[in-house]
Amino acid sequence: SPVNLGFDYKINWVNSNIGINRLKALSEDIYSSTNVSLINYDFVSSLDDQSNDTLAADYFTSSELQDVSIKQKFDYKITDANKLKTGFEILLHSYKLVNWIVYDPILETSPDNYEKYNSSEISYFIQHEWDPFAFFGTNLGVRLYKFSHLKKIKVEPRLSMSFSAFDNLIFKSAYAESHQFLHLILR
Repeated sequence: SPVNLGFDYKINWVNSNIGINRLKALSEDIYSSTNVSLINYDFVSSLDDQSNDTLAADYFTSSELQDVSIKQKFDYKITDANKLKTGFEILLHSYKLVNWIVYDPILETSPDNYEKYNSSEISYFIQHEWDPFAFFGTNLGVRLYKFSHLKKIKVEPRLSMSFSAFDNLIFKSAYAESHQFLHLILR
């Protein structure tokens, strides 16, 4: 049995996702893929110092993030060794947050104690896959990313190479830059 140090600690985490994907052949060499997803993330944590009658040592946090994502992608087979991919994504975020140093059970249920935020993201990507030899392949691409709380568009380059030395030994190298600005919703 666990040792009770005078704290009542509770944590609850739920993550759910539902999505639908449609793949369509536009021609023998061009395919499109459409994806719509609904994502829900809930996290609650509380720490109640039972050895102290004051609320100063207690803590409570709760966050709920709901996303709607729409992705559209196109794949174009130029030749067997050359493939071009392009597409975009739109994300809509709804965020509710409670973060208190003092814990009171009423905080968990009162909608007046939540801070609510909304934001959005949009991105576009293009990449070229080239396999000049059966044992060597490359992937070069770029993603343009815009978060609603930023003025500038971020550029995210990508580069990867693979070399197959033997049937069961492949060396891979990759470089990519990416940005995630969801934490800026609160700023």
